[in-house]
Amino acid sequence: MYKKTVFVALCLVLIAVAMAQNTIHLQIKSLPPYHPSGSNIYAAGSFNGWNPQDENYRFQHDDSGIYSLDLKLDKGSYEYKITRGGWDKTECKKGGAGVANRILKIEANEKVELTIEEWADRFPAAPKKSTASKNVKIIDTAFLIPQLKRTRRVWIYLPECYSECTRRFPVLYMQDGQNVFDDATSYSGEW
Repeated sequence: MYKKTVFVALCLVLIAVAMAQNTIHLQIKSLPPYHPSGSNIYAAGSFNGWNPQDENYRFQHDDSGIYSLDLKLDKGSYEYKITRGGWDKTECKKGGAGVANRILKIEANEKVELTIEEWADRFPAAPKKSTASKNVKIIDTAFLIPQLKRTRRVWIYLPECYSECTRRFPVLYMQDGQNVFDDATSYSGEW
């Protein structure tokens, strides 16, 4: 009797969880005219760890070329973008300007129609300008890390008066030096 009661209770909990989710039907109503027919399109957002090529969030397309995706999500607010499988192939505005994250505010089942103006990979990236100050120095281009069996470049940033003054300075060690000191070497802008 106890096992049967536990089983019934578990079933009720699972039904309640399933009913709490809402179905969001995303449909792409407009794509750029050059869009390759049948190519894969994905949703990447706060609901899937921002994975731009998550097969569970790949749009399906029918014989007429209409792309659609059904999401099962709890009530709440989510951010997302549409990609063709990578962040270099994300949606953008005409002319190549980036677009803000799309927002889904879910209260109930819903149908959302999307328009994709352009894809970012159609526009060459503008070369980044170096923002490293004259006080940023590379002290080793191949610093050996034996535990990892690899080398790394080591950068240092010295205060303006470092070579002239006798003052002592605190030290702060940071990882990802390519992002810390120079926009030209950073993947996301100088920190």
